[in-house]
Amino acid sequence: MAMNRQRWARFRSRRRTFLTAVTAGLLALTTLANAPTGSAAPVTNPTPGTYAGGGFDHYTAPSQTLMTAWRASSPYRAVGIYIGGGNRYDTVQANLTPQWVSTQQSTGWHLLPIYLGPQPYCTTSTKPIRFTAGNAAAQGSLAATDAAARARSLGLATGSTVYNDIEAYSTTDPACTKAVLTFQSQWTQRLHALGFLSGFYSSLGSGIRDQVAAYNSTAYVRPDHVWFARYDGVATVSDAAIPATYWVHRRIKQYRGGAPESYGGQTLDVDRNQLDITAPGGFMPLRPSRLLDTRAGVGAPKAAVAPGGTVHLQVTGRGGVPASGVSAVVLNVTVTAPTGSGYLTVYDEGAARPRVSNLNFVKGQTVPNLVIAPVGAGGKVALYNGSRGTTSLIADIGGYYLAGTATVNAPGGFMPLRPSRLLDTRAGVGAPKAAVAPGGTVHLQVTGRGGVPASGVSAVVLNVTVTAPTGSGYLTVYDEGAARPRVSNLNFVKGQTVPNLVIAPVGAGGKVALYNGSRGTTSLIADIGGYYLAGTATVNAPGGFMPLRPSRLLDTRAGVGAPKAAVAPGGTVHLQVTGRGGVPASGVSAVVLNVTVTAPTGSGYLTVYDEGAARPRVSNLNFVKGQTVPNLVIAPVGAGGKVALYNRSPGTTSMIADLWGYF
Repeated sequence: MAMNRQRWARFRSRRRTFLTAVTAGLLALTTLANAPTGSAAPVTNPTPGTYAGGGFDHYTAPSQTLMTAWRASSPYRAVGIYIGGGNRYDTVQANLTPQWVSTQQSTGWHLLPIYLGPQPYCTTSTKPIRFTAGNAAAQGSLAATDAAARARSLGLATGSTVYNDIEAYSTTDPACTKAVLTFQSQWTQRLHALGFLSGFYSSLGSGIRDQVAAYNSTAYVRPDHVWFARYDGVATVSDAAIPATYWVHRRIKQYRGGAPESYGGQTLDVDRNQLDITAPGGFMPLRPSRLLDTRAGVGAPKAAVAPGGTVHLQVTGRGGVPASGVSAVVLNVTVTAPTGSGYLTVYDEGAARPRVSNLNFVKGQTVPNLVIAPVGAGGKVALYNGSRGTTSLIADIGGYYLAGTATVNAPGGFMPLRPSRLLDTRAGVGAPKAAVAPGGTVHLQVTGRGGVPASGVSAVVLNVTVTAPTGSGYLTVYDEGAARPRVSNLNFVKGQTVPNLVIAPVGAGGKVALYNGSRGTTSLIADIGGYYLAGTATVNAPGGFMPLRPSRLLDTRAGVGAPKAAVAPGGTVHLQVTGRGGVPASGVSAVVLNVTVTAPTGSGYLTVYDEGAARPRVSNLNFVKGQTVPNLVIAPVGAGGKVALYNRSPGTTSMIADLWGYF
């Protein structure tokens, strides 16, 4: 990558000892001789993973002090690291160790491994080590072998993308153009054989131009990702020189070079980059933040929402959600201080309001529920107060889904749907017109209905509601034909109307089962909100959802996942989620948990967040003394593969968390 004069002067002084060897012959790559020392850390996540946003690179790996400060206060979440290559700016990188790599990934950094190896003989840079037209293929394969070895020695996981840095070169020599294409093609093939993905960095006017021209050529294997340099100051990955259908969601643009920046008291001379390394339908978890609070004038006027009123909430461009390219958002929506009974409907702005509800409430009640809402006109969602009284509304962002059609090439991708009713036992929709008997089960057809395909579906998103129960109990939603798991999706008492969002695995015949775990009858309602594509999410489809058979990860009443004791006032449970219940030990960005508070001795709320991060000022569920309240949570996974559950109340409470899947 380009560097300023001061950088080059430092680099040249370090490189003088190489010049004699270069003039004597070709580079003999040393696969491991100069690899970072020390034993490798435990295997980390494939990098860069799923990310859309800003990044930076510097010719040496920054200090931990700077990385910590910039993680807290900079707009960047990705960093380029020079892992090897004979033309690397600094051959000795004191900070670049397996522990450094592991630490950055555990704190949320997306790493961009760069290999600055041999350059083409026609390069316009001053890089001393070069390849020729005659040895381009051999040198490309050798460089990839060395790059993979260095990546592994740093603990970078198989499936990571390694970017080959080819600086600008003359485009007037067809033989040199062919040599570059050959080098990169061999680099790509060799990396694939070693289990890595291939990235290519170059200037828009030379290397990227030639890769675009050869995109459909059968003579070369094109790179999986491209990183192009164009210093126009525009933070976008789109450019007229690259067709929109080429390297979709696999692009990085370096839009500014060699400028000092300061965050948290730490200054560094960096190149700026914009990334779109994502997959259509993939999920992007976010640190929770408040987008709406009508009590405080956040996201809407400071006023209770009128009866029959609608809040038009801007979600794109806020709280970490991109300004475009978003199909749906995950919101934890709360109704508080309603002056009458009713329901709330959340839907895509500009569309006809669907005849469904996301949560139900009575006068004076505080009720939360997780919502996956399609994004509508102007990047907004609408929240409708279906009651005769006023109410205050709160909405906290938890993540978003990427726009685009998820395909069989992106297993685990999410397809949001306009909400529609698949089940209403009061009206005979989806099941006989009758209340569900005590211990009874509804076998609900979900595939082939409401926009869900007839096949190729792993799980569905349902907003399930219990209404008019004649006794207290719980509801369990699971995959048809499987053994019923010993978990609950929602809890209720006699006469209560309770909703909860459910991500349910699809079972035999394209159905899900809903079990009434009570001694009384109850009516059931289920509204579809979207579905996930079947197949195993991989590094080629980052952000995909993997549903799991539900299992209990936490029950403080029984000592499961935490000590057998009620959680103290202001106490936090540090729950291990990776490596348990079917969740892999690494490569996981978020988990889906149905979290329940039971037997609280005081009123308050629960916050679930990524371990090791600052606790966000939001809530996932609210409760009063003696109440049992569940809510679905999509929680980012933090340090050590854990999530934190904080009891914000003056009393003790027991906590339960059931696992439903991971991203």
